Amino acid sequence: MSALLPHGGAPAAFSGTSHAIDDATFARMRGCSWREVPACPARDALRYLRVTHHTFEHDSALGELVVAATIAQPTLTLFARLWQLGLPIAQMRLVDDFAGSDDASMAANNCSAFNFRTVAGTATLSLHALGLAIDINPVQNPWIVPSAGGRLVPPAGEAFRDR
Repeated sequence: MSALLPHGGAPAAFSGTSHAIDDATFARMRGCSWREVPACPARDALRYLRVTHHTFEHDSALGELVVAATIAQPTLTLFARLWQLGLPIAQMRLVDDFAGSDDASMAANNCSAFNFRTVAGTATLSLHALGLAIDINPVQNPWIVPSAGGRLVPPAGEAFRDR
């Protein structure tokens, strides 16, 4: 889960790691973001990332993501660049901390990635279900759902609709 680093002791450089998913993390995911169904990626096809990020409160924090193994290194490169640019990230926790609810995670302005689920209102697997999509600050970067008449997700992102 996202943890604030000591105030005033913010790291001068980005730190990011990629690991196989350990047993404790997998226990958090099992039956929540990860399901025992044929279409769900195998545990070893996913990677657990820990990355430092700037916060909206001008601190730094250590966050966590699960992504497809094939994009683990490019994802670390992406977050290193976001760190260099100073882009703040509200929080970065596994969607499992929100009982696997994409809506709850987005409403909390949480940066997340892997969650085995379909695209809302369809039977089509989301790219999140494959660990190939990342939501960053979903309140400031809301999803406008064209098939739902422009409905905005999460609703708290309404102020950012026209960005």
